[in-house]
Amino acid sequence: MALDAQAPPPWAQIARFAIPAALVGGLVALRPEILRGTFSSAESVLRVAAVIVAWVVVSRLLRRAIANPLARTLAVAVPGTALLWLNVAPYFQDDVRIEGSFPEAAAPTTAGAPGADPEAAAGPGGPVTTAAPQPVQLTTGRFVGLDGHRGSGEAAVFRLPHGSAVVAFRELSVQSVPDPVLYLVPGANRDNRTGGVRLGRFEASRDRYEIPAGTDLSGPLTVLIWCERFASPVAGANQTRA
Repeated sequence: MALDAQAPPPWAQIARFAIPAALVGGLVALRPEILRGTFSSAESVLRVAAVIVAWVVVSRLLRRAIANPLARTLAVAVPGTALLWLNVAPYFQDDVRIEGSFPEAAAPTTAGAPGADPEAAAGPGGPVTTAAPQPVQLTTGRFVGLDGHRGSGEAAVFRLPHGSAVVAFRELSVQSVPDPVLYLVPGANRDNRTGGVRLGRFEASRDRYEIPAGTDLSGPLTVLIWCERFASPVAGANQTRA
């Protein structure tokens, strides 16, 4: 009986699974936090499972569309490897470091000078010097790494003179992860974003994030850096009253 011309040789079948398995195993051996993050929550497991299922489906479709075994293997392996690296590459980058600074007290202003309080009155001896409104520090806390990630530095919540509130960082160092997002979560020592307020994508170029108006800042709070890609906590700063 003639062999099926479309059947892939044994080496191609082995390579289709052995190469990705070897890559994943090597990456996890170098960065165990990848594995911890992957299985840190049901949401993360479902996302990874969806990617694997999609890869298997595409592999089977390409098996029918491409006759050459080598071309078919490359067509599956190259995009799969690229997708894998796209998700884990941040783990091999330097930690995100933010020197940062907390809001400082404003300098006194003089009535009549630019930026002065228009309601300030001038006294007999000349303009009256008034103290400008100052930011008020509400909370403070130190970052700790979560789920095997590295994290250190300080976060604090400030109420600014015009009424808005911000989260500010100082001497922050956090492990790089894919798709990091900053949350302000109600409750102490939280390691999940559930119920939290999304403040924006966590970036090395920002040391302050504005808190949406109406956010309740009266109770216990956690400033949480969260990996959206793997639904995993990265670092958290439990906030205590300043």
